[in-house]
Amino acid sequence: FKPNIGAMVGRLPHRSSAAADAAFGTFYVWVNVGAAAASLVAGYAADRFGWSVAFSLAAIGMGIALLLMRLFARSAIDLVATAPGGVAPEAHARAAPEGWLPALLAILIVSILFGVAFYQVFGTISLFAERRVDREVLGFTIPTGWFLALNPIVMILLMPPLARGWREGRGPGHAWPATTKMRAGFLILTVAFSLLL
Repeated sequence: FKPNIGAMVGRLPHRSSAAADAAFGTFYVWVNVGAAAASLVAGYAADRFGWSVAFSLAAIGMGIALLLMRLFARSAIDLVATAPGGVAPEAHARAAPEGWLPALLAILIVSILFGVAFYQVFGTISLFAERRVDREVLGFTIPTGWFLALNPIVMILLMPPLARGWREGRGPGHAWPATTKMRAGFLILTVAFSLLL
């Protein structure tokens, strides 16, 4: 669902690329609200009651998400999703720029490499937290799954002021091209892995 809804957000009429970044940022905040809640609730349930309860809660959460999606189906997103040819009425067809295929392949390769590194958080880093981190705080053992909530919580806290700045044409990276943003993401990822090392 996330990539498809993200594509719909991209098709909404935005007055500038900074406004589009702000819209994606706002959308991503809500994705991270769900990710944080899921990590905290399912992480505690897995630790306390076992994995079958955690997976049952995850299934209930996904069912609630589908119900909410259905209830809000007549929003602006639906207009984009059901437009003839899958394109928003405000969008205009443009010819692909010359040399688009090699650029697209480069972006796909970079995205795959970023994904391989980033999604280590769900396996390798979780095992690291479970085996190598002292999780005792005042007699309470922090469930390993709660460490997965850290990234979404940081995104929830940082994204609203960033999105506000981007909408107003200011803030870090508001005028950066996509390639510069990707380089910045890789740099941050490199720093994160260096800290872990």
